Amino acid sequence: MRAPYRIAVWGPGVMGQCAIRELVRLPETELVGVLAYSEAKNGVDAGTLAGVDPIGLKATTDPQSIIALKPDCVIHTARDFGDYRSDDDIVMLLEAGINVITVLSYQYPRARGEDVEQRFLDAGKRGGATLHGNGVDPGFMYERLAALMTGVSNDIQYIRLEEYFNVSSVGADIIGLFGFGTTLEGIKKNPVAAMMASNYLTMGMHYLADKLGLPLKRIDQLHRHKLVDRDEVIPGVFEAKAGTIGTVSYEWHGYTHDERPMFQIQVNWYLTENLRPEGVTGDNYWIVEVEGLPSTRLGLEVKGSFAQNLPLAPQNPGPLLYLLSIIPAIQAIPLVVDAAPGIYVSAMPDMHWKPDLRN
Repeated sequence: MRAPYRIAVWGPGVMGQCAIRELVRLPETELVGVLAYSEAKNGVDAGTLAGVDPIGLKATTDPQSIIALKPDCVIHTARDFGDYRSDDDIVMLLEAGINVITVLSYQYPRARGEDVEQRFLDAGKRGGATLHGNGVDPGFMYERLAALMTGVSNDIQYIRLEEYFNVSSVGADIIGLFGFGTTLEGIKKNPVAAMMASNYLTMGMHYLADKLGLPLKRIDQLHRHKLVDRDEVIPGVFEAKAGTIGTVSYEWHGYTHDERPMFQIQVNWYLTENLRPEGVTGDNYWIVEVEGLPSTRLGLEVKGSFAQNLPLAPQNPGPLLYLLSIIPAIQAIPLVVDAAPGIYVSAMPDMHWKPDLRN
C-alpha cells in the first residue's frame, strides 16, 4: 500500500471547505497546503476554516509556498467568475510539475478551442503534470450517466438533462451573484450567472457530442426565469420580494448538422423549498432522458442519507451539490497522478450508442 497522496487545496471557499473536510477525513490523503485569496484567511488553521477541529496546518495567500511543497496534486476550488481567470494559475501549477484536478469548467478544454486545449497540453508536458476537470454537472450527469444510458437505445432523437437545485444552503453572496431577488431586466444585465452556467453546461454538451461523433453546429441559450408571487425568505440569509426572481432557469439546445436539437440541458435553481417544482422529490435532483428506440428516463435524487432521512451528510455537512463535485475530484487523484502529462479527459462508457455501427 502506497503512502497517502499529498494534496493541497487551492481556494478554501464553501467548495474548498468541503474538500478540506473530506481530505482530512480520508486515510488515503494527506492535506499539506491550503491557498487562500483573502488576507482574512491568511495564517488561519485549515480545520478552523472548514468548520472542524484545528489540524495544525495554516492557510497561506502565497502561491509559491504551495508550489514549494510539491504536492502530488492540487484540488482546485477557486471562485468562478465565468471568465476563466484561473487559466494562468492552472498553467503555472502544471509547469511547476503539480497535477491539477479542478471542479471548475475544465472537464473538456477542447470545447473552448484547440488553442486553449493546446496551451494546457503544452504546460502539462513541460512540467510533467496533468490537468483534469471533474464534478457532478459537468463531469458526471451528462458525460457519464447520460452517455451510459444511450447504450440501451437506437434511433436516438435527443439526449436531455434537467437539474433542480435548492440554493438556500450556498450563501448570500452566491445567491445574489446568480441573480435571485432581481427583476427579469436586471438578470439580463448581469452576465456572470449566465456565463458561469453556460461555461459549465455546454462543456459537457460538447464532450458528449464529440464522443458520439455528432459535433455541434450551434448552441442556442434560452432564459426561463420565474418570478415569485410572494416574498420568499431564507432566514438570516436572503429575501426575494414578490415580483422578483425566485427561480433562475437556463436551457441550452445543441444542434447537429441536420438541425436537430440533439443535445439539451436545462438548469433550474430555486430559492426555497416552496418553489420546488411539482414532481421533483428532493432539493438535489436530476432527470436524464433519452428519446430513442426504446426511450429511457431516469430521476436521480441525492440526500445526505436515505437510511437516516438526512438532508446533509453528517461526515461532511456542506451543500450536497458541492460535495457531489468534490468527491469525484478526490476519487480521480490516483488516475491523474498516474496519467501521462497533459490533459486527462474521462473516457466514455464501453457500451454507448453509436449513430453509425459501421464506424
